[in-house]
Amino acid sequence: MNSPAAPGADGPATATPSSGPRRGRPGYDLATVLAVAVELFNERGYDGTSMRDLAGRLGIAKSAIYHHVAGKEELLSLALDRALAGLSAVTARARALPAPAIERLEYLVRGSVEVLEDESPYVTPRWTSGARSTGSWPSWWPRPCATATSGPTPRR
Repeated sequence: MNSPAAPGADGPATATPSSGPRRGRPGYDLATVLAVAVELFNERGYDGTSMRDLAGRLGIAKSAIYHHVAGKEELLSLALDRALAGLSAVTARARALPAPAIERLEYLVRGSVEVLEDESPYVTPRWTSGARSTGSWPSWWPRPCATATSGPTPRR
């Protein structure tokens, strides 16, 4: 899985202005804005990160961020989409392998782990700040064990 390295994969994402000719004030491309947003989500939590925080880290006006995205929710969606795209690609390649099922499964598992390692910051943003942390799940996301019973549900 030779996926391109995530921005800042060798360390914290660093904000660098986009290259190429631009009119007006120097700015940042969407990939940089996303990388810095993910860095902040992982430092402060999604709930604890504001667009003002992101603008401050980038050193730009908050309104400049809205040139790229509609809001913080879109940044989170883009981050997760980045990782899911990698997983989808691995799944498609595993399905297409002319190999026995066990080998395709092994390829799928190994490839998925590699994608999750490569895209780790984009897959595992903290949802809440340390002061308000209730775990790694956002408040609006149903917890998988929240309604679980102590044992299997009896059949009727």
